[in-house]
Formats: sequence, C-alpha cells, structure tokens
Amino acid sequence: MLSYAYWQRRFAGSPAVVGQQITVNNIPVTVIGVAQNGFLGSFLGVSTAAWLPMMPVTPAGALVQQRKPSGS
Repeated sequence: MLSYAYWQRRFAGSPAVVGQQITVNNIPVTVIGVAQNGFLGSFLGVSTAAWLPMMPVTPAGALVQQRKPSGS
C-alpha cells in the first residue's frame, strides 16, 4: 500500500501502478492500493511512503517460517 503523497510524487498519481510490482529494500512487492489523501498511519510525526505486510517475505517471495528446535 502506497501513501498518497508518495504515489503522487513517484508515480504522478497514475492508477496503473496498482497491481504493478515495485522493489522495496531489494524485495519485489505488488502494489495493492493507495491510501486516502491525508492518511498518515499510526505513528505520529513519521512520514511513511509505503506499508508492507507484517509477515516477512524472502526475496523469492516465499513466507519465512520460524521453526522450533527439535525436542522443544
């Protein structure tokens, strides 16, 4: 999800960006939408360009799974 300001600045407000893959920290992600103009997120005073899933992903796109040591 992109912030409205970043969407305007980086993609000139093009609706075609939704569904496209972009790279964030060397990881390809798919843009699923744009936040409403004025939405700042939940961290006051922090400018956010994009929101990513909380579930970590690998560069290949597979979910990272935490494994318990055997015998636990």
